[in-house]
Amino acid sequence: MNAILRKTKNAQPMGEYKPTEIDSAKKSAYFRLVSAGGKNKIIWQDGRAESVTDAKLEMLQNSYTWATDF
Repeated sequence: MNAILRKTKNAQPMGEYKPTEIDSAKKSAYFRLVSAGGKNKIIWQDGRAESVTDAKLEMLQNSYTWATDF
């Protein structure tokens, strides 16, 4: 089987990253949720990482701005 590929547009040049709305939302969030499930891991704006329970995560989500980062 031969696959036919058709180029639809040029890729963004390497080294010229343009931030998106998601990037700005992550940057402005008080903390980022980087792992969810049995062990929830968050990273605060100042770079500190912390593992939290589901109950504590819910409390923090209701009190602070946050974004997922996965």
